[in-house]
Amino acid sequence: MQRIKSRKSGGVSQQRIALTGSDHGSIMKTYFGEDDAPGIKVSPTTVLVGSLVFIFSVIVLHFWGRFFS
Repeated sequence: MQRIKSRKSGGVSQQRIALTGSDHGSIMKTYFGEDDAPGIKVSPTTVLVGSLVFIFSVIVLHFWGRFFS
């Protein structure tokens, strides 16, 4: 009989977990202050979109004030 080596399932190396402290594949998947901070959880993508909308609204208000006053 042949003996088959068993592999660990999951695919995440224990060394990477030890070095980074997590098994996330990307920093974009993390939430800042996961369980220790009160309040809402906001992903970096949501912050980026909100910032771009705010910048766009400031630009529109500058044009509005320039042309209609």
